[in-house]
Amino acid sequence: GGAKPAHGVYHASARDNAANLDAGFVGSLERTYSARLAKSLIEGRFGAAEHAVYGDFDFRGLHGIEWSYNPEFRTLASIDFGRRRPAVVFAQEIPKMSWLPCDRAALDPTYVILDEMVPDDVTTDALAKLIEDRCRERGYRVDQWYCDPAGNTGQAAYGVSDVHVLTRSKIPGIETLSWCTDPVLTFIPNGVALVEGLLRNTRGETRLWFARSLASGGARGVG
Repeated sequence: GGAKPAHGVYHASARDNAANLDAGFVGSLERTYSARLAKSLIEGRFGAAEHAVYGDFDFRGLHGIEWSYNPEFRTLASIDFGRRRPAVVFAQEIPKMSWLPCDRAALDPTYVILDEMVPDDVTTDALAKLIEDRCRERGYRVDQWYCDPAGNTGQAAYGVSDVHVLTRSKIPGIETLSWCTDPVLTFIPNGVALVEGLLRNTRGETRLWFARSLASGGARGVG
């Protein structure tokens, strides 16, 4: 409703204020976030973080690579609970300057999503058995397990938590299971932003790849 001469909007880039920031601060943002988010976080442009999510993801043209489990690399696994649609993701951490099948040297840290499990309608007990079987059949040695922090709360129907069910299972290495409760790190938009930066950051670097064996033809989690 009408002009407001006493008000104005000014856009300022963090780059113009670099002398007053910690050394390397802007560079760390460039390495962490995508070019789209950099418009908001570095350039101070409103609306740049709206709409598209994972707009740089290109499985067939860039992010999909030939990859199979390599016991020489550190292996991580993450579990998202939920009886209706739980999910388990296996990834390998690739050391700096290791050569990837896509003819690129790994940037540190660099990850390859190796495998996934997305069963429908299973209890946590049944999910634990599926995970145990997958690790045995494919020879996975997981160095660190992660899970949704909500899994550490009790289930009304059973009186025990998902974490308790997992830790009493025979999944190799499950004793390393951990979760994060920091509200900043568990804030979903923050997680989305970090993944976008791994797919392609402001500098055009990619630090997240996917095994081509994960191609599902549009179906949910065939792997």
